[in-house]
Formats: sequence, structure tokens, C-alpha cells
Amino acid sequence: MSRTLTVHLPSATQLVRGALAVLVVLAVIGGGALVGSRLTTAGEARSFAQSGRLQEVRLADGSVIVGFLDDDAGGYLRLSGAAEVRAGTGSQAGATIVQVIGTDPVDATGDMLISNGQVVAIMNVAAGSGLETAYRQATGQIPAPTAGPTQAPPTAT
Repeated sequence: MSRTLTVHLPSATQLVRGALAVLVVLAVIGGGALVGSRLTTAGEARSFAQSGRLQEVRLADGSVIVGFLDDDAGGYLRLSGAAEVRAGTGSQAGATIVQVIGTDPVDATGDMLISNGQVVAIMNVAAGSGLETAYRQATGQIPAPTAGPTQAPPTAT
């Protein structure tokens, strides 16, 4: 008694189709993992600012804002404790002026959102720097410097 076994092998076309299907499935899984990781991890700016230090944000219009970068999702940077930085003029020439956004004349409340398209640069402010000191004085974290005693003008005799 003789037994025969017949095995049907797939054709070359069927093998190529199967291999392509496996590659497509792997590409979809890999792409999904990449998108998922981008959605669940901190953005570049946020991970840069994780030190907890004060950040300086330079904008396309030349203005400078300082604050604490809390988030950078949805096309915006979210800054808490935002303040505008500008150079002093007149009697304050050469000084760095820090104006907290939540005070007069702006009187805004809450965090500040800045469109990512407006951001030119983000930097961590050095601890103990003049800018950090000016920010801390403007926010009331440390006392502002007081003016020294002035001399009376000389009297004519």
C-alpha cells in the first residue's frame, strides 16, 4: 500500500502579496506607535524647560516675555507668571524693566498663551542673573531696591 501526500505550495505572486501585507501591517503599527508617543510625551520646549527655572521667550516682533513654561501643546506655549521685559528709557536708561502681565496697565489674569509661530527663541534664565532678580522683584518674591539718600542741592551764600 502506497500513500501519497499532496502539498499545495502558494505561487510566487501569493507569497509576494503575503509579504507586502505583513509589511503594511508593521508600518501601520509602527506609525501608530510614533504618533501615540508624540501625543503623550512633552514637546521640545516643555522638556527643555523641565528644570523649573524661569524661561525667557523672544518673539518675532522683538518683544521678550519671561515666565514659567508649563506646556507647549496645540500650537501654543503656556506661560505662568508671565512678564514683559523691556529696556528702561529716560531716567531708567540702562535698566531692565520687568512688567508683570497681571498688573496695571494690562491687568490680565491666569496664564499666557503664545502662538508657536511667534516664538523665535526660548532660553532658561540663569539663576542669580540680573533678569531673574528683576523678575523676582517685580513679582514681589524679593523686595525691590530702595533709592539711596539724595544730597540736597547746594545753597547759594
